[in-house]
Amino acid sequence: MDARYGAQQQETERQLTPNELACLEAVRLLAEDDVEPSQIASVLGTDPEMVMRLLYLVNASAEGLPNRVDSLQQAIVLLGPTKITGLVMASLISSSVKNIDNLWLLIARGAACRELAGGDDAAYTVGLLSALANETGIPTRTLAERTRVSREASAALILHEGPLGRILQAVIAHEHHDRDPPGQLT
Repeated sequence: MDARYGAQQQETERQLTPNELACLEAVRLLAEDDVEPSQIASVLGTDPEMVMRLLYLVNASAEGLPNRVDSLQQAIVLLGPTKITGLVMASLISSSVKNIDNLWLLIARGAACRELAGGDDAAYTVGLLSALANETGIPTRTLAERTRVSREASAALILHEGPLGRILQAVIAHEHHDRDPPGQLT
């Protein structure tokens, strides 16, 4: 672990907004293996703007579908967890990110982590949540608990431990133009 990049930093608790809580609950559900679309719809359905975004996205890409999609549950099935997670995270980020450059930093950190991990989506999540914590001030421990990521992802996010933690450290070192990043990645 390398304290240079914020692992185990002192984090002050702040109250999460209802939108942040709903987004984090949706991310948690979307990461589960066996979840019903109705469960996801019940969480996302409480946010009219999110419903609008999902329906717009599914209908914008529905050129091959015989009919327009009007059901949130059907949109969830058609879009799949990866696209929906991205949209939910973008919503969470946009509610607190100050400018578009910061949004790109969040996405880039997640993408860089995934690339270094050989396409592992868990690495993308760790990178994205890490950058989200930096940008919003939400403690990494809170994000890990609310999204209920795996123990490995949680250790990487909070302590920068394990293979994903080393990858996260390397990406953050690169962001800081550190020519001497922490040890071996895997």
